[in-house]
Amino acid sequence: YGVLDLSLDGQVDFKEFCTMLASHRASAMKTTARKLGAITAVEGVVGKHSYAVEEKEAFAEHFNNVFKDDEYMLGLEGFPLDPADDGVFDIIRDGIVLCKFINIAVPDTIDERTINFPKGKRGLNPWEIKENLNLMINSAKGIGCNIVNVHASDFMACRENHTEYIVLGVTWQVVKIHLLAAVSLKEHPELVVLRK
Repeated sequence: YGVLDLSLDGQVDFKEFCTMLASHRASAMKTTARKLGAITAVEGVVGKHSYAVEEKEAFAEHFNNVFKDDEYMLGLEGFPLDPADDGVFDIIRDGIVLCKFINIAVPDTIDERTINFPKGKRGLNPWEIKENLNLMINSAKGIGCNIVNVHASDFMACRENHTEYIVLGVTWQVVKIHLLAAVSLKEHPELVVLRK
């Protein structure tokens, strides 16, 4: 109260109120400008698209938490992911990580024997990668993700094709299914109150 009472007369008059309001709005605008600065714009095939850097960082951290004990992931170069860089786009380009993540979100959706894994030092060829990505896209549809006009090529070379926003959009849907899987009336009966 004392901060608002600039004249120290024990009351906040209209002028003092307006001064406080203007100061608050300026602070809010600076915060908004900082958040807008964390948006990455990409030139897509059809117009401009963007994604929030915070979103990409959150997915990297989520993958680090979910896969912290996974033997395959621990053997990958670049894992654990650094949320500050674009490694999340590199690690999901072959479809293996997203197939494994779909299985974590909804267990037994994908038979892991159908996923193409690298054998020895030989990496996956483009056809094997495309098979993994098509398996992932079809499985994502099967668990309830809204997948429209998404193709394997959107993941294989997302930074070259500027389709990062598509990759993050599909990833977000699987993350949401994973996070909400534990929320049910059986586990949280207090949710009934929200229905009223």
